[in-house]
Amino acid sequence: MCCLFKFLQCLLLYYNVAILVNSLNIRRLRPGCRIEDGYHRCSLTGQCQKRDGVFDDRCEKERVNCTDDEFTCRGINRCIPRMLLGTKNGCLLGKKGVITLPCRPDEFTCRYSRLCLPRWAVMDGNVNCKTAEVDDDSDEMAFLHSCSDSEFNCTNGRCIPREWVFDKNDDCKNGEDEIQPSRYCNNAEEFRCDNGQCLKRYRVNDGHPDCENGADERKQLAECITTTEFRCNDSGRCIPRNWVGDGVKNCKDSSDEVIFWNQTCSTKEFSCHNGRRCILSKYLCDGMDHCGDCSDEIEGCKEARMVRCPLDLSICIPQSYACDGFQDCPKGIDNPQYMPGFKCKKTVLATEEEMCNIPQWTLHDNHTMCEDKSDLCFKNNSFNCARCVSDNKIIAKRQMCDGVIDCTDLSDECLCNSKRNNVELMKLCNSICYHSNKCGDLNNCRAGELYCDTSKKCLSLSKVCDGVVDCPISAIDEKPCIQPDKDVVAIRNTTDFDCWKVSDIILEIAQTTNLMELFNNIYSTRGKKYVNFLKFQKRKLSDIQIQGFIRKIILMAHC
Repeated sequence: MCCLFKFLQCLLLYYNVAILVNSLNIRRLRPGCRIEDGYHRCSLTGQCQKRDGVFDDRCEKERVNCTDDEFTCRGINRCIPRMLLGTKNGCLLGKKGVITLPCRPDEFTCRYSRLCLPRWAVMDGNVNCKTAEVDDDSDEMAFLHSCSDSEFNCTNGRCIPREWVFDKNDDCKNGEDEIQPSRYCNNAEEFRCDNGQCLKRYRVNDGHPDCENGADERKQLAECITTTEFRCNDSGRCIPRNWVGDGVKNCKDSSDEVIFWNQTCSTKEFSCHNGRRCILSKYLCDGMDHCGDCSDEIEGCKEARMVRCPLDLSICIPQSYACDGFQDCPKGIDNPQYMPGFKCKKTVLATEEEMCNIPQWTLHDNHTMCEDKSDLCFKNNSFNCARCVSDNKIIAKRQMCDGVIDCTDLSDECLCNSKRNNVELMKLCNSICYHSNKCGDLNNCRAGELYCDTSKKCLSLSKVCDGVVDCPISAIDEKPCIQPDKDVVAIRNTTDFDCWKVSDIILEIAQTTNLMELFNNIYSTRGKKYVNFLKFQKRKLSDIQIQGFIRKIILMAHC
């Protein structure tokens, strides 16, 4: 019985791999076993494996580092292409749920499933957007607006890599890509074979012939382009600079992984804060940690794409991992409910609902992750949510004045007009310096700082609700960040906040004035200090602007 079960397992694995090969549009297995083509050679047996198939007992459980174009599955040693996330060949581990990533500029975003596909997978005759949860064929129904300079434009609307032109494989389905080679090759990125075929420069002198007559292995590039390439010490092969320090050995002598990187990153690259790498801008804010310190997904993004674990800030996880039923952070604290942002109830592992933090970038489409569908913020071409003041972060309307901090500037709670009975929260709001000239009673803290009365220190607002208590004894920087206790009445009727229209008005003024002065004059008042604020700012605002703002105040007072 055990042998039969093992046989069925192998049969199923073979079946899945066969489907996988078709879905990735692998045209042929070239001589050689190259990482950039999606293959891995086992060090002990010499067996060549598909990189997404190296796991369990394959390659003697050999550790494989993923490239920038692969996603690292948790729990198993497996690297898969981004386009397989959420599919039956992805990293679901038998549990319900989909790993969602923001798509790169050079990828196609599936309309309903949110999968990120390489551009060549659009209009290729296969439905690649379909997942285990969503039936989506948008990749076969939509045309790409145009093909880039590195692509060949098929008459049926498909864009294929120029490297596929004149390679004896009919990729356009009508033979047009095999009629004649490209008129020219881009010398900065390509090598021209004797028959006219254009190859990527990193294929030259890599030990595997790609030109029809093997010319790419008989010749050597005169020199590497230092701004975009790195020369391997042993062979002189030129590889892309962003391959250096990525944990994957692309040079036979591993010289791309053992050097001390001290190069200056170009304008088309992002310099990792740890100094280890220069990564291409297209990899910035794509939901995957390429730097190793998450700086390309947090500090380098206007809107963070990953989440740091509260008990160990050196560990970061994809936002889709937070609140998914798995424990990825120390002590299982990886659901950032205490962190600012949009929150709603979400079914976790098809068992129960939890209040989860929803990534900001998922709030702009028609796909919902919330049980109450409150994340459809732009449904029917209207804005149905609310925004924080200083950073435009989107939150649900029900999150305003509910006793829980959801905005990094605390505007969703500290600017509420209603009288609060949450003593800790009001104490926090009253301990924040909003104007540098009026903080004498707060130990002369600077604008935008929190006064910690127990330690007599001033803290940056970034220390508020970060999961770490910085104010000993009182813990004023963390107490108001958890869900309100039962004895705290959370305001469900947010009419006063909606009527006030804080975000629209404040954002308009903030463009011409100092944000901290704005807080100082509006905080905890509705109109009186607002008018005083306008008078104070008269030297900066025209009479027409002031009159317009006063009209808005009158409307607010009567709404």
